[in-house]
Amino acid sequence: MKYCPQCGAKLEESMRFCPQCGENFTVEEKRLTEQKPEATKTHTDSIERGETTYYSDEHGYIRITESRLVIYSKTYAMANITSHQVEQVPSSRPGKIAMIVLGFFLLFMFAAWHLVPGIVVGVIIMVIGIITTITHKDMWRFRIRTAAGEQTTLRLDWDCAKQAEDAMNKALSKRR
Repeated sequence: MKYCPQCGAKLEESMRFCPQCGENFTVEEKRLTEQKPEATKTHTDSIERGETTYYSDEHGYIRITESRLVIYSKTYAMANITSHQVEQVPSSRPGKIAMIVLGFFLLFMFAAWHLVPGIVVGVIIMVIGIITTITHKDMWRFRIRTAAGEQTTLRLDWDCAKQAEDAMNKALSKRR
């Protein structure tokens, strides 16, 4: 088995281009290495020798290096990424507030009729609405587009989305 000297991807003997980074092997066949480069261990994953990791989240959903972007288990070559952006996911707070109002309405309607099961249902709906409104955390989309027209979106909290965007800017500026 041969490996790409640029990104360390596994290659078949007949391949002329690396499927990960696009490295051309037709010019210099001797550049193919017989063994995979030594890996060095970082906080959560291993990276190939000489490759800088700009960002890796604690869940392993996203990893940004100087030559590739890994989202879940799908790998994109930085050279093929045409754009990236971070945008806020529309909030669903109006639905949560409607839940509080509905619970409040049911509570007083069934209280007037002295129906305990209805009062309990009203209180439960109202409490769920209050808890979900208080614990609501805004989510953000980290979206990339590739030269092939593919689009991938990952939902993250603000800190992770901002760090991923900064890391993409660093990685893409190194590629240019």
